[in-house]
Amino acid sequence: MTRGKPVQAGRLMPLERLLVDQVRIPESLSGRFGGNRNEVAPQIAANTDLEAVQSWLLEYQDSPETFRSYRREAERLILWCWYQQGKALSDLNRQDIADYQAFIKKPEPEDQWCGEPCARTSPDWKPFKGGLSANSQKQAITILKGLFSYLRDADYLRGNPFALIRQKGGQSLALQQSKKVERYLEQVDIQLMFKRYEAPGAEIEASSGKSEREFMREKTLLYFLYYLAPRVSEVASCRMGDFFLRRGRWWWRVLGKGKKYAEIPVPEPLMAQVRRYRTFLGLSLEPEVGEEGAFIRSIRGTNAMSANMIYRLSKKILRDTAESIEEHFPESAARMRMASTHWFRHTAITHLADRGIDLRLVSKTARHSQLETTAIYFHTEDEAWHDAINPADRVE
Repeated sequence: MTRGKPVQAGRLMPLERLLVDQVRIPESLSGRFGGNRNEVAPQIAANTDLEAVQSWLLEYQDSPETFRSYRREAERLILWCWYQQGKALSDLNRQDIADYQAFIKKPEPEDQWCGEPCARTSPDWKPFKGGLSANSQKQAITILKGLFSYLRDADYLRGNPFALIRQKGGQSLALQQSKKVERYLEQVDIQLMFKRYEAPGAEIEASSGKSEREFMREKTLLYFLYYLAPRVSEVASCRMGDFFLRRGRWWWRVLGKGKKYAEIPVPEPLMAQVRRYRTFLGLSLEPEVGEEGAFIRSIRGTNAMSANMIYRLSKKILRDTAESIEEHFPESAARMRMASTHWFRHTAITHLADRGIDLRLVSKTARHSQLETTAIYFHTEDEAWHDAINPADRVE
């Protein structure tokens, strides 16, 4: 099918809004008569491209992080099809895929497609923050290849144009796993962050322009992120009763990625902050068995915060700290500005490895399925190697 007329420029909307308002999309872009549509009845309840994508996303509704990641890539492609390419999703061919690969490197017009992260309900929402990095481009294409494979297997589409992308000579799995994790904060960065919240008078200085409740929530979130290495969805779903006492020791129970249950030791610094936070909230000193209240709570009530709000709050902690230390610690400030919520997870695991804790125990804390995944966080052997060939008393 030849390229049609794109939807006239307007405010781009997230996928859930598109599902509600799809009647506003021209019939030619709905996918009902897409050039790649299969002639047989599909095995999913879908007549349009949006309904087909929704069916695919529902397969991942029990994995919040995966769902959000897949939804993001699907809605970016759908919006591009309608507003940029003038085609239905089920009209795309190999050349369209090449065009899309070029587009995600530098989305244009920038003011229509790019903006700072914000709530999906905000009128300022945009699909992109900016052009995607090489790794993000690769991840996006991999996800979309999976989407089209699903639609082909479901007899919704005849073929998968993403499968035609030539696989360039890639690195072996062993080489990929040998790479060290780089997206983490240094020890000095973490010390500066904690100092900002722990120093005498910190409540006054750090809470300028915010309530004491906001300050306590930020401080507790910082402790939680650093000492337990949770994923953002796990922070959002954490309940007070997930902290429990067994034989005199505190543990945290979590249903993590892939619905895998785990129990993680709670370090005493975090437990001390949990007690301070609970006291501030007017709760009993320590969590009680079966306590259902959310751990990290909304400012105006006892409701849990969404994963998106947790992400934004952690970015705020990083940004505010960076601003406060910029003059004296510019390198630390620069790292904080680049960091995100998931950096805290990398940081926590890396710092456990730096302390010389056994690989198996670090892996259990990180909840990795393979020790090889945890091994990429161990940098001390490399540093010892570097020091060995660069002794401090070396004479040239």
